Amino acid sequence: MPNNIDIALLRAFLAVVDTGGMTSSAKVLNLTQAAVSQQVKRLEDCFGCALFERDRKGLKLTPTGQRLVVQARRLVRNNDEVWSAMNEAEFEGEIRLGMPSDFVRCFAHRSSGNSTRLGPACGCPLSAAQASACLKSSTAAKST
Repeated sequence: MPNNIDIALLRAFLAVVDTGGMTSSAKVLNLTQAAVSQQVKRLEDCFGCALFERDRKGLKLTPTGQRLVVQARRLVRNNDEVWSAMNEAEFEGEIRLGMPSDFVRCFAHRSSGNSTRLGPACGCPLSAAQASACLKSSTAAKST
């Protein structure tokens, strides 16, 4: 059975790391200090070890906590990227590029695969012609 880590717990952990305390991270996360403490405790229980050393001076990361910081930042970043990719509107249509023929050799190979990054419903034809011909082609495309 896979072990899953709650991204909200990682966000709370990183907020504590970034702000230096439970109270200040609570303000950033719009939670109570008790809620942040509870989330950090749940994360510590999940891994079975302390992530912070607590003393009168405040919080200090344990060696395990230091290891988790890098991984947690990556997981949160990946989560946010997936969320954005799945929730952004997909572009549909055509992007027409026109450029002087001497630029085509330099840039055509770079732009040829870029339309797939915009989405499967996006076309990106590249044409090389004199400026007047490109302008006529663009004007004709707008009127259709």
